[in-house]
Amino acid sequence: METPSPSVINASNVIDDGDDIEILEKKPIEKECEPPKKRGKKETSNVWNFFKKIGKGADGIQRAACIGCKQEFKTRGTYGTSHLHRHVSSCNFVSYHDVSQMLINQEGKLKSKKIDQQLSRQLCAEAIIEHDLPYSFVDYKGIRKWIKYLNPDVIMPSRNTVVSDVKKIYEKEKEKLKEEMARIPNRVCLTSDVWTACTSEGYICLIAHFVDENWKLRSIILKFCRMPPPHTGVELSNTILNCLKEWSLEKKVFSFTLDNASSNDNMQDILKRQLCLNEDLLCDGDYFHIRCSAHILNLIVQEGLKVASDALHKIRESVKYVKPSDGRMQKFDDCVRESGGVETGLGVRLDVTTRWNSTYLMIESALHYQKAFTRLNLIDRNYKYCPSVEEWRRATKMREFLEPFFETTNLISGSKYPTSNLYFKQVWKIECMLNASLTNEDEVIRDMAHRMKVKFDKYWSEYSEVLDFGAILDPRSKLEFLQFCYSEIDPLTSEVKVQNVRMKLYKLYKQYEKRDEESSSTPQSQLGFVGSLKSTAGSENPIKTDNVFCKDVQKRFPHLSIMARDVLSIPITTVASESAFSIGARVLTKYRSSILPEKFIGRFSLSRSTSRTLSSTDKSLGAIVSLHQISRRRRLNAADLARENAEVLWESEGEEASAAAEEEVFGLEVSEGNLLLYSV
Repeated sequence: METPSPSVINASNVIDDGDDIEILEKKPIEKECEPPKKRGKKETSNVWNFFKKIGKGADGIQRAACIGCKQEFKTRGTYGTSHLHRHVSSCNFVSYHDVSQMLINQEGKLKSKKIDQQLSRQLCAEAIIEHDLPYSFVDYKGIRKWIKYLNPDVIMPSRNTVVSDVKKIYEKEKEKLKEEMARIPNRVCLTSDVWTACTSEGYICLIAHFVDENWKLRSIILKFCRMPPPHTGVELSNTILNCLKEWSLEKKVFSFTLDNASSNDNMQDILKRQLCLNEDLLCDGDYFHIRCSAHILNLIVQEGLKVASDALHKIRESVKYVKPSDGRMQKFDDCVRESGGVETGLGVRLDVTTRWNSTYLMIESALHYQKAFTRLNLIDRNYKYCPSVEEWRRATKMREFLEPFFETTNLISGSKYPTSNLYFKQVWKIECMLNASLTNEDEVIRDMAHRMKVKFDKYWSEYSEVLDFGAILDPRSKLEFLQFCYSEIDPLTSEVKVQNVRMKLYKLYKQYEKRDEESSSTPQSQLGFVGSLKSTAGSENPIKTDNVFCKDVQKRFPHLSIMARDVLSIPITTVASESAFSIGARVLTKYRSSILPEKFIGRFSLSRSTSRTLSSTDKSLGAIVSLHQISRRRRLNAADLARENAEVLWESEGEEASAAAEEEVFGLEVSEGNLLLYSV
């Protein structure tokens, strides 16, 4: 730091302490005799911003006073400014920045770092959104005291200011998303969730699923708004239609996946008729309504559990006996250790009778502690519900019977990869398994399969045609796989079913050809379309990246590419795998329920959009991304599914067909979030 040099002092005015001073008679000094005053050197130290010069003291030494506490200090000469800096850094009456918090300007002088208050407010709002903090976070005394210590110049926003900033961020990101979705040539697929506050107020959440310009599957929260009663089909359809108009998406809707509820059936019927008035839907809305596969699967399994044996009842009562009491739970833990079992995080679980998955998890956990329950029966006379050896054996079979349903729901409930192409194979596997279980030697399993098959035929006797298209557009299965599966179920009707699916697919393709005016100059013939469906994955020029391949397909088959993006982006469930098996409802916490709806809506949408898969450029809350998270239980890649198809073809058509199917794998793996068309 530069120390200012002292001002020049006249030698005649210098008095040493040891000199004897003789007082002379004062005489007026002539003006012309005054020596010319030299201009003092300008002070350059930044510390003089906090001190005021007060002249010489009684000892003849220059002094300066702190502008804060008024304390005086000697200056000039050898005193320098170090003692002034030390005082300013500890003075409570001035705002001082240390040298480490200062910047050097072009002239080489130190200056205080300027705080961008607007940027500070924005970062504060983004932190509250990303970390799900309450709005009152900025009013915490401890937080304000801490920020004031770090930098006194930072102005902490108030709670109302943060609410306003969050709303501005929401509106800004909303406009970005509207522009992005307006650019894509394909359509969007919708899903809807209903949330309930602890005050019993209803909220509706509308989500759009689409493939963006980079061929990535995206999920966007379009609306999260309060839904006052009555929740009738008319009211729901009006709310959703207004939301679509707000986002300018009423002409870009392809499908709507909903739960199995009468109000949803009425709502989609009214909404479909309104959209068809202006011919906004393809094929007159034939493929508009998609029933949630996870909920249908839940209804099917629930029907089978109605004939559960005494083993299931005893397991449920055993868990009820152990869990509520701390004393009995401690005794049970002792039995686990004494029986040679290992304590794990699994624990015993009590089921909810309306959730089949909870029953599966209860059976699974009880079987894990089978020996502990048996030992508890020996030492506790009050425990009277221990299953017998035969009942444990039946419970084991029941768990094995339900396991494929559990895995299927995990698979089809993914949100970061396409699921419409998985529908046909998974439903077909369930039907084959139920047919095989009708002749099971165990009476309980046989009765369960019979009841489940009746419920299966009610909902899935005819497979969804538009979801069959997803299997056809998947190069790992294509039309030949449908022919094989239908022939395995019923050889007499397989050709008719395949031909019907083929004609419906052609009809949908013609709709895209007709509406795509930009590509009308070079239309793709139906023969080319059929050829593209039957083409193999092999190519003279191997594809190095997923995006490059997708864009190459888009250039060669523009109509087919857009249609595939729409079909493969259809979510076949309304729930992600994390919540598909949740035994609780979608209920807002008491803290969120206490927030005013107009303050909560944007906050909820933004907080759910902070997906962990966002790139660094998107992390500034870029867009309101996904309500769901990627499946944690199981991820299916291209090689897995292709190998399974190859095994099926091996058993039916021999080694050559299996080898051809293996060639279609060509080393591709499904990356999270990427939508691959492979060899469409």
